Amino acid sequence: MKTAIFITVRTGSKRLPNKALLEIQSIPTIVHLIRRMKKVQVDHIVLCTTLLKEDDILCDIASKEGIVFFRGSTKDKLDRWKGAAAKFGIDFFKRIFISLVFLIEDFQILLTWIRGSNIF
Repeated sequence: MKTAIFITVRTGSKRLPNKALLEIQSIPTIVHLIRRMKKVQVDHIVLCTTLLKEDDILCDIASKEGIVFFRGSTKDKLDRWKGAAAKFGIDFFKRIFISLVFLIEDFQILLTWIRGSNIF
């Protein structure tokens, strides 16, 4: 079973534009999130963003942080997730949003449970 974390992010948020690029201690929040997610044992961490030019910076950050990215629909997150899963051969993924940057993630516990079950 191939597992992944899909970080769903774009710069064009209406409530707080560019929130992924806002800095905490001189580091963009997206970088904090990527580094936290690297502690989870998965096959891939995939940054899922849009095809818009304004989101190029997010792909640049993903590359610099050593993770892959997928670009897809501007409005349809599900389409982005489906495309990323197909491109990277993902069987199971957990989606994470930039607003959860400092949430303690229990994904590793969930993943251990799923690997030990017979649901796949």
